[in-house]
Amino acid sequence: MSKKFAVCFSGYPRFVRQQFKSIKENFLDGLGDYDVYAKFQWKDDYENIQIHHEYDDKFEVNELEDFKELYADNLKKVEVIEPYKFDFEFSDQCAEGDMFLSKEQAKDVGYRMKCQFQGIADCIDVIDNIDDYDYVVRMRTDVTFMSEIVMKDLETDVIMNQDGFVAGRDRPWSDWFFIAPVSQVKFFNEMAKIEEHFSEGVRHTHNVLAEVGRRYAMEYFEFYVRTPTATGGDIGTPFKQQTNKYTVISR
Repeated sequence: MSKKFAVCFSGYPRFVRQQFKSIKENFLDGLGDYDVYAKFQWKDDYENIQIHHEYDDKFEVNELEDFKELYADNLKKVEVIEPYKFDFEFSDQCAEGDMFLSKEQAKDVGYRMKCQFQGIADCIDVIDNIDDYDYVVRMRTDVTFMSEIVMKDLETDVIMNQDGFVAGRDRPWSDWFFIAPVSQVKFFNEMAKIEEHFSEGVRHTHNVLAEVGRRYAMEYFEFYVRTPTATGGDIGTPFKQQTNKYTVISR
């Protein structure tokens, strides 16, 4: 029996037109029955400013309008808010041995992580009648699906998360893309409790993700998903071979 998906885009609308073809043809078309929702952080004066704190790319003038145009056929709702403002005071100590940050760096890490997962949780709140859906997909506008994934007959009761090593990262978890049964969406609210996760010092996003994920039966899956901002625009490597599998590769 085909499933119904609520696809939630959150964060900043980046690389919307550039990535649409990959998202539509390699992922959305394989869902079958789906609706699109979005909750973006955006200000008009973002146009032509730096798109990411680590790279030189700039927002295109029409990112938000591009999204509304390109996703119109399945678009249910778009909400736009100004960037979140949170006031954090973290210890200048790191709670993990492989990462030492200054207090200002710690504050920046916590702020960005809080924005990300609060944005996901708030985007899910935008969904009309969430119980009408079987699964919620959380994704970004700037991801590239390296091969086709067909999920219209998906049957799982766990949160599906891309394996970070498959994505070319240095850690097993990736926060770019999730598929969650509707019964498990509280996971995103738990992830947004950064003040609790950082109560003993600064932590790496992926380690918090792994910890909370274990409580919600999250599993790694072999999704081939990349983002231009994470690869400096080189979205073709390291994937020499592509797959349409979504098998569990680790628990």
